[in-house]
Amino acid sequence: MRVLDEAGLALLNDLSAAAGDTLGAAVFFGSRSSGVATTSASAYDLMLVCDEPGRFYETMRYAGLLRRSPMLLSLLDPLLPPTQIRLARDPWLVKASVLSLKALRRATSNQRKDQFLAGRMFQDVHVVWARDEDFEKQIEEAIESARLVTLDWVRPDLPDTFTAGEYLRQLFRTSFRFEVRPETGGRADALSTAQAPRLIPVFEGVLRRLAAQGQLKEVGQGSYSLSGMATGRGNFARRVFMEWSRVRATARWPKHAITFDGWLDYIVKKAERHSGETIVLGPWERRLPFVLLWPRVFRFLARQRGKGRSV
Repeated sequence: MRVLDEAGLALLNDLSAAAGDTLGAAVFFGSRSSGVATTSASAYDLMLVCDEPGRFYETMRYAGLLRRSPMLLSLLDPLLPPTQIRLARDPWLVKASVLSLKALRRATSNQRKDQFLAGRMFQDVHVVWARDEDFEKQIEEAIESARLVTLDWVRPDLPDTFTAGEYLRQLFRTSFRFEVRPETGGRADALSTAQAPRLIPVFEGVLRRLAAQGQLKEVGQGSYSLSGMATGRGNFARRVFMEWSRVRATARWPKHAITFDGWLDYIVKKAERHSGETIVLGPWERRLPFVLLWPRVFRFLARQRGKGRSV
C-alpha cells in the first residue's frame, strides 16, 4: 500500500501538531498518492475533515501556515465545499481541501449535489491521520459510500458483463470525461492501472455487495451484469447529473481563486506539467485573469484536443 513518504509524514506531523483538536482527520489523495505524473514540485493533496472548519482556519493562520483571512474562508466555506487552501511551511506545500464531516458524508452519499468529491473518494485514498478511532471510522464509511454510489453514475457506460478490473477502468474514464482536465488522453487509464493492485480487491467487494442488494447479477466467477433493463429516462437523468457536476466543478474556480493563495501560479505549473507546454503570463493577464485569460484557456484546451488529449 502506497502511503505518505518520509517528507509527507514529517509535514503531516507538523500540520496535525499545529491544528490540535481543530482537525478530525487527514485523507491522502491525488497525484502523489497514486504515484502517476508527479515531480518534486508536486504538492501534497490532503483532504482535511474538521468539526468546525472556521476554528481550523484560525489555528492555521495563528501557526503561520495560512495567509488567507480565516473570517473570509469561514464565510465561503459552506459554498460548494470543499474549500481549497494553500498550507505552506518551508520546505513543504499542501493543497488542502477542507470541509466538515457532515459535508463529506453528504457529498459521498445518494444525497450529494454533484460528483466532485465522490469522484475522488472512490479512488485509492488513505486515511493517514485521525483524531480518534470513531472519527476514522466515519471517514472510512464515507469512502465506502463513495465507492458504492459509483454505480449511480457509471451505469450507462458499462458493458453487458464486466469484472472488477473493467468496472474500475470505466469509473476513471467516465469520471475524467465529465471534468475539464488538461491531462493526456491516457491519464484515466494510467491512474486505473496504477491503482488497480489495491483497488481491484476493494471493488470485488463492492460489486459483491451491490449484487447482494439486487443492483447487479453475478453471471460467472467474478463477472457481473446489471440487474434489469436500463431505461432511457434513467440514463438521461444520470447524464444530466454528470453534466451538472461539470458545471458545479467549474463554478468552484472563482472560489478557489479567492481561498487558495497563489492559485494562478499553481494552475499554470500544473498545466505545464501535464501538457508539456511552457506558459508565460503577461502582467495584465495576471492582474485580470478572469477577464483576459479565457481566450488562452480555450486555445490551450483546443490544442490538447488536437493532440489527442482529454479536457
